[in-house]
Amino acid sequence: MKAPEAIVLRRCLLLRCARCGIEGPADIAVVDGLMTAPSAVKGRDVVEVDCKEELVVAPCMYVANMVLAPLGTDYSSVMHGELDDALLEAARLSGERLIQTAERLATELPSLGMCGAAIATVDPLPAAKTLLEHGLRVQTNIAYIPNWSHVERLASELDKQCNQLGNYGDLMSIGIEVFASRLVDDKELQELVRLARSKSIPLFIHASTSKRDVYESKKKWGLFPVERLEKLGVLGKDTVIVGGGWVSSWELGYIASRGSAIVHNPVHDMLHGAGGHFPLREALDAGIRVGLGLGLVDSFLDLRLAATVELLLQRYVYWDSRVGAADVFSAASEGSANILSFTATGKIEHGSPGDLVVYRVRGLSQSLLTRNPALALLAGGKPVYTIIAGRIVHAEEDSF
Repeated sequence: MKAPEAIVLRRCLLLRCARCGIEGPADIAVVDGLMTAPSAVKGRDVVEVDCKEELVVAPCMYVANMVLAPLGTDYSSVMHGELDDALLEAARLSGERLIQTAERLATELPSLGMCGAAIATVDPLPAAKTLLEHGLRVQTNIAYIPNWSHVERLASELDKQCNQLGNYGDLMSIGIEVFASRLVDDKELQELVRLARSKSIPLFIHASTSKRDVYESKKKWGLFPVERLEKLGVLGKDTVIVGGGWVSSWELGYIASRGSAIVHNPVHDMLHGAGGHFPLREALDAGIRVGLGLGLVDSFLDLRLAATVELLLQRYVYWDSRVGAADVFSAASEGSANILSFTATGKIEHGSPGDLVVYRVRGLSQSLLTRNPALALLAGGKPVYTIIAGRIVHAEEDSF
């Protein structure tokens, strides 16, 4: 990996955070991987980008949940009743097929304005190394598959990951991801919680993902999915609920009181007919950290598309406009960065890690920039540059 460059972006329009207004034109610099004033580049070799008072600099987005499907597979016709089997099959992806998929992601994610992702598989090391070598931020979640994985083996894999990925510093973080939690018995879940907390790493748990998930949890355990996690002491500040499309209002209270987070995968849920409707406004009002993900990935890679779908889904289901473009943009940027324990903040501010996307905004979206910049970037933004930790990881052809 190349050493961080000194980069100066001149005459740019700035969107410092999802809920901020457009500022500028202004200059911004990234030196030694951190955002700073342009005066800090004095005496250094500098890469300069002239935004010409047209390009918009905005925070990066981060994929808070992703299960890699092998290239050439098509899960688009898999509906919710068979979705668990498809997810568990994809989570076992390994070897050369996993590396090929990671190579594709390493190019496409930054070209779409994404600076990092959480990937879940039983052996995430090969994919993680591929993405890290391309300069992306990565959270490697070792998948725990019911009736297949073992807690002792998982503990050994965590130590192996820490040893082999330690050289990448703050570009990477580690977690555990539990699939189909209703199929994991109480003792196993509590062992996984103890393991995660002993390592001070987050525990991602798929829960309330579909009607089937809720029904079978209630039938087997006598409790709703999140209600069961609360009873077992699983919920905590480092617990992340993946799914949540069928979470009840009173279960949100458990999540909020324990400081847990939720990652919703709106395109995944709609494509696979998971049903339900994630109460985003209610979650945000309760102070719950919310991030956005892509779920089972075989074709849809654009988190801006996922954020747009989330916005439309919230409007369609709840019949009001209380969820705005800034809310979903914030979930995809600041929210996801926070959940993934990246040093990135999802904001443009002095001293923050240099994760930025430079957008060209075309067509009707230009008229939205002043009134609703988050919507303008979701609807009509095209990434020209993607900068991660002070490195230009993606540049549009002929942009220099």
